[in-house]
Amino acid sequence: MPSAQFIASLQANLAYWSDHSGLTDPTAWPALDRERGNLFRAVIFGLRQNKTWSKAAHLTLSCYTYVFERGYWSEWSAVLEQALDACAEDDLAVKARLLNQLGNLYRKQRRLEDAQTAHEKAQALGSALGDTMLIAQAQLGLGRVYRRRLQYDLADNYASRALAKFEALGISLKNAAHARNLLGVTALGRGDYEAAATHLSQACDLFCQAPEPVEYGRTAVNLSEALGRLGRVDDALELLKEAASIFTQYNHQGERARLYVSLGFLHYSQNDLVEAEAAFRKAYSPAMRRGGPIYLRAVTEMNLGNVLLQQGCIEEARDYFLSAVNGFRLAGAQTMLANSLDGLAETTLAAGDPQEAIALYREALAIVQAVPEDAFARRMEARFLGFIKELQSAIDADA
Repeated sequence: MPSAQFIASLQANLAYWSDHSGLTDPTAWPALDRERGNLFRAVIFGLRQNKTWSKAAHLTLSCYTYVFERGYWSEWSAVLEQALDACAEDDLAVKARLLNQLGNLYRKQRRLEDAQTAHEKAQALGSALGDTMLIAQAQLGLGRVYRRRLQYDLADNYASRALAKFEALGISLKNAAHARNLLGVTALGRGDYEAAATHLSQACDLFCQAPEPVEYGRTAVNLSEALGRLGRVDDALELLKEAASIFTQYNHQGERARLYVSLGFLHYSQNDLVEAEAAFRKAYSPAMRRGGPIYLRAVTEMNLGNVLLQQGCIEEARDYFLSAVNGFRLAGAQTMLANSLDGLAETTLAAGDPQEAIALYREALAIVQAVPEDAFARRMEARFLGFIKELQSAIDADA
């Protein structure tokens, strides 16, 4: 039985962190990172005691944005799981909020089955409570899960349902903007760039009104891709310049890296290989190489491989493709794995091994054939089938 003195000390510690302005101030997060061990311990100990569980649970919910943005997804998932294990059966609203946050963190770790289950449970609890906001947030989460799986029909369905609820409530521009952004990136995946530009432009407007500058910057990066695909390169570059200013102001290194990848791809699509390589190398910073997010690091490596391949630097390109393949396997990012296997096959063919190149193309082909709703996967499928047929014919002719 913990002493009264211990409980009082724990309550004071929870009260301190609950009032800590750094939780909601992005400019204070780098300093908060140095203290997060104390914050996490206060929450964990608070969740273990009946007398402090409620305060600790609400502090847990308040930490979400900080934890999500700083990338502490795995360790905080364990905290949310602990909170849910101790949550009273009749505390449905708190349980639903915890589940939605946990689902979002699972998704960032690509634990998609777990994410889906968490959001479905939250949706059921929201329905039991008649809480439209909880239901809409759960549906937004489910839409994001299905979009990550490249199941765009389901992603659209859940995003549209969530958006309708957010707009009916009329109290959260930010949530409506997130739903619009989801509809936009889903349209990007389908290859419907006009629809993507429309949704993403509307999402940018909503984030401006909210105001949510960092989310605006992220959505502007997404919009730049749609505009680039539509040939509006100058507009896309202007958006990336604006987003870069925002990410610098808020010290968002991860988003700056993602922005450089988008900038590099824009230059690459214009066949400006020098500017493309420069942008990708800015993304591929020492910090990213030491411990950046696996997926983003692999994307950057794959793009560097593509540029170097076009420049005839076969061996260096191969090294980047190999690293990207390993990263995408770890991240479970199947279509991007197929894309990097494509580059690896090209360098393998250049090294004089057509049989191994065919094996790589076959592996990539099996991946893209499993995602029929993705426009990029369809283009890769046609490409891989053509290469396999061409290479096999050449091998048979030489036999």
